[in-house]
Amino acid sequence: MNYQLVSAIFRHPWAIYEQAALGYGPMINNLINGSAIELEGMDEKPIFMASPEPGKAVSFWDMNDAPASSVAVIPLSGPLMKNDQYCGPAGMATIGMRIKEADACENISAIILKIDSPGGTVDGTEALADIVAGIQKPIIAFVDGLMASAALWIGSHADEIYASSDTDEVGSVGVLLSFADVQPAYERQGVKFHQIVSNHSKDKTEWLDRILKGDYEDYKKDVLDPLAEKFQQVVREHRPGVKDEHLSGKVFFARDVIGAFIDKIGNFESALQRAFDLGQEFEKSNTTMSKKNETTEYTATMKVIGVESLESSKEGIFLNAEQMAAIEGSISEGEKAKSDLSAMEEQQNALKEGQTIQGLQEEAEKAKGLEEGETVASLKAENKRLAEENEKLSKEPAKEETEVNTDGDDKDKKAVDPEAEKYFRLNRSLN
Repeated sequence: MNYQLVSAIFRHPWAIYEQAALGYGPMINNLINGSAIELEGMDEKPIFMASPEPGKAVSFWDMNDAPASSVAVIPLSGPLMKNDQYCGPAGMATIGMRIKEADACENISAIILKIDSPGGTVDGTEALADIVAGIQKPIIAFVDGLMASAALWIGSHADEIYASSDTDEVGSVGVLLSFADVQPAYERQGVKFHQIVSNHSKDKTEWLDRILKGDYEDYKKDVLDPLAEKFQQVVREHRPGVKDEHLSGKVFFARDVIGAFIDKIGNFESALQRAFDLGQEFEKSNTTMSKKNETTEYTATMKVIGVESLESSKEGIFLNAEQMAAIEGSISEGEKAKSDLSAMEEQQNALKEGQTIQGLQEEAEKAKGLEEGETVASLKAENKRLAEENEKLSKEPAKEETEVNTDGDDKDKKAVDPEAEKYFRLNRSLN
C-alpha cells in the first residue's frame, strides 16, 4: 500500500487536474472494501545528463561524471507530493535537492525539467517553485504530455517553457480539496466512531464538522480561495502573457496557449539544443562576471601597476615581471615611509616637557654660528649678563667717546670695545 499517497489524499488540499483526482476513485473504493492497494513502481532514472559533444548524449547517475557543459534533465512525473512516495515518484523536496545540486555542479551548464504531471499537494509546491526561480543557471520546462495545476505552478518559474506537441495539456490553475467520507461505510459494518475534543479547543474540528454536513463555504473562503489567489498571482508574475480566461481552472491544449503558458512547441531535441545554447551563454557571461569580480577586489594593486583589469584564469591571477617590479618598488617606498614615521615618533617621544620638534630645529639653526666650545645655553646666559650690564651703564652719566689710533692703514679707524662686539654678535646669533 502506498501510505504516503493515501495519507496525502485525505489530509491535504491539492492543486491537481480534476480528472487525475477522479482517477484515484478505484483506489479509495478498494480501501473502503478492504482490498489490497498496489501501485507500480517507476523505473525511470531520477536524473540524467546530456552532453553537447556529438555521440555523448548519454545518461549518468552522478552529475560529476558528466562531461563539461552538460545539461541535467530532471523529471517531474505523476502526482507530486512533498516527500518521496514508496515505489513511486520522487517527492518535491528531493526534486528541489536535485535542482540545487545541478546548479552547483561545475559540469552542468543548464537544466531541463521534464514535466508530465497532473499536479499535486499544495504542501511543498511553493518551496519547489522558489528553488526553480532562485537558481543561477538557465532552466527550461519541457511539457511531455501534461503540466497541470501544481506542476504548472512550478514550471511557470522556468526561464522558458516548451511543449512536445500541439495537444499537450496545460493549465488547471486552481485548488481543490477532494476526500472520501468513509465513516458511513464503516458504520454499516458496525464500527462506532468517537470524537473527544478538549474544552480549550472549540475550533479544532470546525471546518471538518461543517464539511461533513455539506457546508463548504467557510472552507473555500478561508483555505481554498487564498491558495487559489496566490496561485494566480504567481502565474501572472512569471507568465505575463496570461489573461483572466487562462486562470479559471480550465485545461488547454498547448497550441492554444502559446505566448501564455507555452513559449514554443517542439520535440525534446529542440528543447535540449536550446538548453545547450543558453548554458553556453551563461558560462561565457559567468566567466566575464567572475573576472570583473576578481579585479574589483584588487583596485590598489591595479593602480600600482597601471592597469584597468587583471588577467585571470581558473588557476588564479598572473602578473608579468614589469608588474611585479612596480609592486616591489611600491612596497619599498612604503617601508621607507614607515621607517621615517617611526623615527619621527621616537624623536617626539624623546622631547622634554614643553619642547617641540620645530623648536629643536630652530635652536639647531642658531647653533650653526657658534664657535668651538660654545653652546646655545651659554650664549643665552652671556647675553642676559651683557643686557643687564648695558642697562646698568645706561643709567650712569655719559663719558667722552675715546678714540684709539692704531698704526698703519688702520690709523683712521676707531677702536671697538670687545665687550660690545661680543654683545652684538650674540644678539645676531640668538635672534
